[in-house]
Amino acid sequence: MRSSIYKCTNHIHCLTGYHGDDVLIEADAALVCPECGSPLRPVRKGGRGIPAWLVNGITIAVFVIAIWLSWPAIQRAWIKFTAPAGKTTR
Repeated sequence: MRSSIYKCTNHIHCLTGYHGDDVLIEADAALVCPECGSPLRPVRKGGRGIPAWLVNGITIAVFVIAIWLSWPAIQRAWIKFTAPAGKTTR
């Protein structure tokens, strides 16, 4: 038989539920936590929503574009702050 992964719903009196550990239950076994006897809830499989690599890529692209567009202003400010007191540039 095929086994499934569940999580314990009792987060107060059960260390398995408190830690969020997975409980592997065989298909013909009762759906109760082996530690505390509370009912188990099935774990949804991943793959839903936007993948993390896409979100990270968009975030990095936004930061790169923002730095690229503000680079001339950053250079002007750097020159202004590092120039000697008597000299002015531009």
